[in-house]
Amino acid sequence: MPKLSNHGDYSVKNVKYFTGREGQGYNASLYRGRRKIAFLRNMADGGMGWVDWDTSLPDWREERERYEAFITEIPTVAWEDYFGDLGGISSHQEPLTIDSDLFIDDLITAYEEQKWERKLQRLCQTQTLIRFQDDPETSYRTVNAPFNPTLRQYLVDRHGERLAEFINERFE
Repeated sequence: MPKLSNHGDYSVKNVKYFTGREGQGYNASLYRGRRKIAFLRNMADGGMGWVDWDTSLPDWREERERYEAFITEIPTVAWEDYFGDLGGISSHQEPLTIDSDLFIDDLITAYEEQKWERKLQRLCQTQTLIRFQDDPETSYRTVNAPFNPTLRQYLVDRHGERLAEFINERFE
């Protein structure tokens, strides 16, 4: 789940993943509004991610300055608010400053969540998607029939309290 509530006009597209020496890396395109302004890459080698500005744009320097100014204006957050439960171990008294890497990671998380929601919405057009109480939040089970009130009632009667959610109802 994205941690930052405001991404401004910035978004990512064309995200491609690969395995590097130190985990999962990515390549992506950075957009401001509908305009591609940079190419992003994280080589998964333990270093920082890179922002390669599109120097073919006549105002690429202004785009870079606008982006850097936006990043510096993001308010600091508590470590626990950004990274979740740290298992009771928190030696960080000072708040977390959001830098470009964290911001881009948050954009990619938002991109992946939007992609997941589009997939679910597409599946819900022809199938019924349900989730049981003991299922992980990101899993679902399918019934190969379109969602309708009769099928809903049948599943409620059959599974009762085990049902956590009819995912189709998200998109009605």
